[in-house]
Amino acid sequence: MSIRQEYFDLLAHVGNTSTIATLSGSSVGEQIIAMRHDVDHDLELALELAHYEWRLGCKSTYYLLHTEAYWNDPKFPLLVRQLKEYGHEIGLHVNFLTQWMRGEIDDVELEIERALAHVRACNVEVTGVCAHGDKLCYENGFVNYWLWNELRGDNPMESEDGISAEGISVDNPNYQIPYPPNHELVREDGAKFPLWSISMEKHGLTYDAAKLQQEHYWSDSGGSWVRSGDPMEGDFSQGRHQVLVHPWWWRGEPKKIFVMSPARSGSKWLANYIDKATSAVGLHEWTLNHVRDGDEFPLDNRTTREFVSLLGDASEITSRLRAARAHHTLLKQDVVECNVYVEAVAEMVQAIIPDAEIVHLKREPTDIVRSILNRGWYEVTQDHKHRSDGSKKWNSSNQLERACRYVRSANENIAAITDNEITFNKMVSDADYLPEELFKLGIVVHPLLARELFNETVNKNKNEPIPSFDEWNEEDQEFTKNILFGDMSMHKEIKFKSFKKVRTPNWKKTNAKNMHFTRSLKSVSFSAIDPEKPAYIVFFGASWDTSNGMGIPSKPNREYKIYLKTHETSVRVFAVQYDDDGGLLEKIELAPSHFNKVESDILLQPATRFFSVALLLENQKSTQKQTVLKMDIFARKLTPNYSTIADL
Repeated sequence: MSIRQEYFDLLAHVGNTSTIATLSGSSVGEQIIAMRHDVDHDLELALELAHYEWRLGCKSTYYLLHTEAYWNDPKFPLLVRQLKEYGHEIGLHVNFLTQWMRGEIDDVELEIERALAHVRACNVEVTGVCAHGDKLCYENGFVNYWLWNELRGDNPMESEDGISAEGISVDNPNYQIPYPPNHELVREDGAKFPLWSISMEKHGLTYDAAKLQQEHYWSDSGGSWVRSGDPMEGDFSQGRHQVLVHPWWWRGEPKKIFVMSPARSGSKWLANYIDKATSAVGLHEWTLNHVRDGDEFPLDNRTTREFVSLLGDASEITSRLRAARAHHTLLKQDVVECNVYVEAVAEMVQAIIPDAEIVHLKREPTDIVRSILNRGWYEVTQDHKHRSDGSKKWNSSNQLERACRYVRSANENIAAITDNEITFNKMVSDADYLPEELFKLGIVVHPLLARELFNETVNKNKNEPIPSFDEWNEEDQEFTKNILFGDMSMHKEIKFKSFKKVRTPNWKKTNAKNMHFTRSLKSVSFSAIDPEKPAYIVFFGASWDTSNGMGIPSKPNREYKIYLKTHETSVRVFAVQYDDDGGLLEKIELAPSHFNKVESDILLQPATRFFSVALLLENQKSTQKQTVLKMDIFARKLTPNYSTIADL
């Protein structure tokens, strides 16, 4: 979360700050400026404040509130240890009498023990406390430090009557709490709590911030300085000062940052790093994959299955970009989204989310080409999952050239709209590089949180049949460099042969799971039995897990076309590939989830000797009757220089 510039102005004005524990141990006449932060809401926001103070050489005390949601966050121990590593003191923001008054607890002392143990288990020392000014304090008339025996004084009726829940004298009668003359609190159920009945010393506590001696006390409670005066008008050159700053009131305008890149550039690793090591929300490929429904944003993935068709629908892209703008705004936090798809609509992103900052994540282009080819990009001549560069030469380009053209096009799209860069190779090799680059963007990386993330591997290719670029033959290297960096003159025009029909087993011989299905002489109809479970049907005699000695025989260096004639069927189309023994090798999705064309040609290049075709139902329409009227298989031999894998 961004911090307002006014806070840095305050630090510059007051000078070097110390902890409240330092103030507690000081003597009259010393010059001390003790900074205190009551963390009433967002611990990660407080941690960001702590980072900036650490950079500036300032120290503070952070009082953690045991009734706030962050107290039970799984990251709590790590965040607390990071506060300690920044050199700050950790204290307890006491709200036990509020819990007791609400009836949430009966044994106050036991709850104190639990809270202190929770913080001390983070390997931090806790010796100081301060009272939380809960709204219930004013409604029911109590101050949260009235439980400590050491703070009672000789005449609490005189010293405590009319103070605020913060423990200071105020002029506004709305914040003056009357002291109970019988020295006890009474709950609605008749239970009573004797004030001043619990020992601080017993629990290893040495001070309460409200009871320290100082010449000047400054407080931003309620979001302003009205209760104490404005410290920007104060003289901090002498005397002892306690400055209370609630981090919540110093939040800046949240940032929106899009990190754009070609695919396979480390975007998923970076999003995970940002989400776990900073106070920002790190998102990976959220935009274009969600729609808006009121204040909810359900997932509707369009990039991994049918990205090309989405790019042809400007209205849908606009709607999804507006959903992203609303979502990121409603989070009310800094948002850094790493997304390899939005570069294709970069100008629309700028128009619809004009306050977003764009960053170019740059990886060595030859490494990207190798990686996406190992992922099977452009194996088929019509790839509905991955975009083209829009050039006239695309349709006559081979697989390698298409991969190169995509990478160059993506990088050029991003470079046209931003000069901000993060370099992949430095990001993954130098632990200090990324924190400094993100800091330039106003995103703070916390060293302790980042330490274990640096060496993580995310989304690595499982199979890498294509070797590293320096092992390629000289011709392919020269060709690749020309397309990626040169004048793109080395186009290798491919002329494709015609498809011919392949003899196959009867396509209507099927196996299914969670399906009602019927066969006729001309069609196969089916519907799901249980709409809550995936339902599938496999054709050509094979099944989901084995070929059953059936399936479609395939030959190397062939492109196959599945001709599918349906009756407005809404299905996902898969190729199921089997090994030489008929066992399942892999399932490859061929057509999008919103596939509803009456007639379609679907292309694939099998990597095995046998494959079959399967249709999967998994949406709200799955119980409706679906019908396949015809299914034929065609094949054509690819020219030797289409498949990069064959060349290399």
